[in-house]
Amino acid sequence: MSEARNARPRGGLRILALLAALLIGSLVGSTVSGIVAPASSDARVIGALALPAGLLFGMIGWFWLALSILGARFAGRWLRPGGSIAAARAEARGSAPPPGSIMFVPASFLAALAAGIAVALMPGGSGFLRTVTLFCVVGLAWGWLLRVLARRGMLPPPEAD
Repeated sequence: MSEARNARPRGGLRILALLAALLIGSLVGSTVSGIVAPASSDARVIGALALPAGLLFGMIGWFWLALSILGARFAGRWLRPGGSIAAARAEARGSAPPPGSIMFVPASFLAALAAGIAVALMPGGSGFLRTVTLFCVVGLAWGWLLRVLARRGMLPPPEAD
């Protein structure tokens, strides 16, 4: 029973989840832009690119944070008395997703903040503060959702091949 609960999705499902996240993020961003600037097609394009940009930058940040954390763990286990490289490698080969998925939250927030400012400065908007606030809230929620998906193994982990 515990094996079924701890089973991680296979590669094909992870890629499908990644593509779905890109598409859904684009639709959500475009919808948010349509709410705050309904007459601007440029705003819709910016909104459609904001959340996928958060996903992209979050993946990059996840990779570098995971690399840093796992490198520090590996070095700590290897350098402690009685530690060996083989033991540290065996311990590092867990089935859990790499740490550092928290990077999706600030990456999505900053991408949404930039998009919110850009859309708010366009003519025909519904107010600077309302636009930026809505984009920031959506960016935070999107980043948190991506973090949860990454921690559950639904997003492909960053790898250095």
